[in-house]
Order: sequence, then structure tokens, then C-alpha cells
Amino acid sequence: MNATLAGHPVQGEVLVRPLLGHEQLAAQAMFTLGVAKASQSQHRMAEAWFDQCTALQPDYSDAWANLASARDNQGMAHEANQAWLRCALTYYHKRELPQALKLLQQVLARAPGYMDAYIDIAAVLEELHQPAESMRYAVMLLKALQATVPSLPAVLAMLPENLQVLEAAPLKPE
Repeated sequence: MNATLAGHPVQGEVLVRPLLGHEQLAAQAMFTLGVAKASQSQHRMAEAWFDQCTALQPDYSDAWANLASARDNQGMAHEANQAWLRCALTYYHKRELPQALKLLQQVLARAPGYMDAYIDIAAVLEELHQPAESMRYAVMLLKALQATVPSLPAVLAMLPENLQVLEAAPLKPE
């Protein structure tokens, strides 16, 4: 993992090692090295730096977005979608709900069967006080589940009865 410092090649690890213990500075250095590798189309190396950065600072939304892009550029669609979901989660935790929603909808557009995206979109829409739209995504989730589990309608039909039985049963400590 080479970088340049004043025109001289140096190992990226040499730049980052003194910053360990200073998580924010180390994460920024790792992010910068990842961006440099991505700009050189060295996507595997970029992924490694962004992966280390997100491990050190899990709330670094730009690092998650760049990690997702690096994985996309390597043809790793499923892993990229996971990183996009984590990026959306960072926005959610920062209460930047419109950005979270936009990313989640992009994930769903890329992978229509991605169940986590339906659930997360419905949750974000509830927080945005859009219950009808949230319900629409919940229904889409059920339809997607039904395609996977054909017996789902029968299970759902029994749900009220089963819930009553479960609610009436006393909990036994294990």
C-alpha cells in the first residue's frame, strides 16, 4: 500500500501506525489512502483501506459509501449493498433521514429482493411521519416474502389466533 509523501513513496502503514490511538486521525488517514487507491483504480486496495476505516470508525458515512463503491467496482454487488445499508444506517443514527431513505431506496432498486432494505425503508418512513408510505413498503416486503415462502398467507392467517394463545400462556423461566 504505497502513498507519496513530499514526492517520495512510502508505505501506507507507516503513515497510519503513529496515528493509532487517535481513532479519528487514523480513520481520516485510512480514508485518504482509500480515496487515493480508488482514484488509481486499485479497488481492492481501496476496499482494504475503507474496510479498516469503517472498523475503526463505524459512523463514518463517507467511508461506508466509498467502501460500497470499491466493492461495486470489483463486481461484488451483495457486499456493496451491505456497505450501502451500513452507510444508510450511519445517516439514520445522525438523524439525516432523507439521506438514509435515498440510499435505502437505491439499494432496493439495485436488489429488489433485499428484505433488509424494505424493513429499513419502512422504519425510516415511520420516523418521517409517512405511515401510509411505510405501510406500502411493509406490504411489498410481505409480497417479496410470499414469493420465497408460498405458505406465508396461511401462516399470516393463523397469526391472530397464535398471538392470542401466546399472550395467554404464562412465561416460564428457563
